[in-house]
Amino acid sequence: MRLVYGVGVNNYAGHISVNGKHNYDYTCWKGVLKRCYSDEYHETHPTYKGCSISDEFLFFDCFRTFIVEQKGFNCVDEQGRRFALDKDLLSPKIKEYTRNTICFIPVELNSLLTQRHNHRGECLIGVRLSPSGKYNAQISRQGKRYSLGYYSTEIEAFYAYKEAKENYIKELANKWKDQIDIRVYEALMAWAISIDD
Repeated sequence: MRLVYGVGVNNYAGHISVNGKHNYDYTCWKGVLKRCYSDEYHETHPTYKGCSISDEFLFFDCFRTFIVEQKGFNCVDEQGRRFALDKDLLSPKIKEYTRNTICFIPVELNSLLTQRHNHRGECLIGVRLSPSGKYNAQISRQGKRYSLGYYSTEIEAFYAYKEAKENYIKELANKWKDQIDIRVYEALMAWAISIDD
């Protein structure tokens, strides 16, 4: 039997594709295996190095049985995008995909929670130094960047960003409350931006 990414076993008795297109459950499983075990993927996505999947989920049938029952699995947003499979929201420090870490969240929330350190400058998260020497706090909403004002110190600008982003995350959590797992909702409502992010 050919292993998927050298570790995954497709032991599912049903069909994994329709008209040549993989089913979403199989796409999720293969995507997780790729994030965890593809050296080529790690070259462009180094934050996934060291990630793994629980032993039971190395078997597609077991993984499939679990995820199709998860709240959000069959949900799409206003643009028709399926909710994203995530593992960091529920357990940020755990690098393993397990029953306790896997959840589904809307794409707009998933991208909002992703830290993009390679796109940041020298300032604290959410802050840019303007040519005038003032610190500009900025936040992204629905893909657009908005200024929150200019501040004399970097720390003042950071706290303006922190408050705005935490409030925006809560706003989106309430928007999607009926379509996300209660664990996801509670994690979003408790989300806090750290000065070390």
